Amino acid sequence: MTTETTKNPNELMAYKLLDLLARFRILAENQLEDFFGEKITQNLEALKDHGIIVDRIVPTLDGEQKRILGLSRRGAKLLSLNTGKELLEIPSFTPSTLKRSLFTLEHSLLVAEVGLTLLRLEAEQDDFKLRFFETSPQKIGDSVMIPTKKGTLRVPLVADAFFGLSCHGENPCFLLEVDRGTTSLPRMRRKFQGYALWRNNQGPENRLSAKNLRLLILSPNSRRLERLKQAALEVSKGQGAGFFWFGLQEIFDLKLPGKILCPVWQKANGGQEEFLSLFTRCPGP
Repeated sequence: MTTETTKNPNELMAYKLLDLLARFRILAENQLEDFFGEKITQNLEALKDHGIIVDRIVPTLDGEQKRILGLSRRGAKLLSLNTGKELLEIPSFTPSTLKRSLFTLEHSLLVAEVGLTLLRLEAEQDDFKLRFFETSPQKIGDSVMIPTKKGTLRVPLVADAFFGLSCHGENPCFLLEVDRGTTSLPRMRRKFQGYALWRNNQGPENRLSAKNLRLLILSPNSRRLERLKQAALEVSKGQGAGFFWFGLQEIFDLKLPGKILCPVWQKANGGQEEFLSLFTRCPGP
């Protein structure tokens, strides 16, 4: 590929694709088309022909098929050479290592959807910025010891993502938990108990250097959301309303990215149901 000053539109698109795959590890073709607002099959085929990406057609949980994509080792090296990023920090795959269970794959794509939606909103709305989006468990994971009747129990706290936003002078940070509705409520309650203790022990400041951190829990449906809210309320004893925030997965929509700025979020409190915005000075569409 050519230098930055002589790249043609196809090469610019290629580098954008490689950058997104480096950031989110695995993406689906339809996600990228929604992100760019155009068909990109020809671009993907060219990258595949040059050995820069690998792909795989997989069935989805709803019975359809989806094309998933990842950087090849060659693609990771190319991106490293052109951006200066450390090669070890760029994820790469072979056709065999791209394989994932359907559940793991769908979960990974949902997390990526959140990041892509935030990037799309950044491109569309003035003064809104995605400052960072980190998914490495080694960088954002932690654990706490909680008391039980039999002693103490170690509870791992490994969120799906840690990200920071900026809009009209507000710079909040968030942890993201994407709930698929498959983890039992007792296990979710124990996780919330761990997060509540971690927060009270200055975990956000000590581990992530983040003040006023909020935990966003995305639920697949309203019924599940209400049950999770109640579980968080019980373990936090009403003291964690500002930390536990809940919303539906459909809030993050690449075709309507501004939806996340609307009053569609709920806190874990025992009062009247109230829908809130993430920002006080960053209105939605």
